[in-house]
Amino acid sequence: MWRCIQCGEKNEGAYKSCWQCEAHKDGRPKPKVQADAQLELKSDHAEIETLKTSLRERFICRCCGQKNAEWQDRPQLGVISASCSTCSYTEFYQSEILLRQGEAALDLLFGPRVVY
Repeated sequence: MWRCIQCGEKNEGAYKSCWQCEAHKDGRPKPKVQADAQLELKSDHAEIETLKTSLRERFICRCCGQKNAEWQDRPQLGVISASCSTCSYTEFYQSEILLRQGEAALDLLFGPRVVY
């Protein structure tokens, strides 16, 4: 086990870079290519926030059918996770796919939105 010099997060001994901030074990910052990808993701921030709100509204647990979930956003990994509050079933959603496909991706995951 080692602690990241950049962000202070604990990491398993076998990893050469921090899972949280992606800095190298010796303290070197994450590679520039990944930093550029994060900047690009931030430029779509408003659109992804809208999709995340819709995702939270439409979520239905595939295991127990409940709608309540605990959400975590990991922008450095490009992933949003939902853990069912009832049964703890967890799903991961790729932010890039949500951005690219929009509501069509949510329709595929949870069925078309019904408007009364």
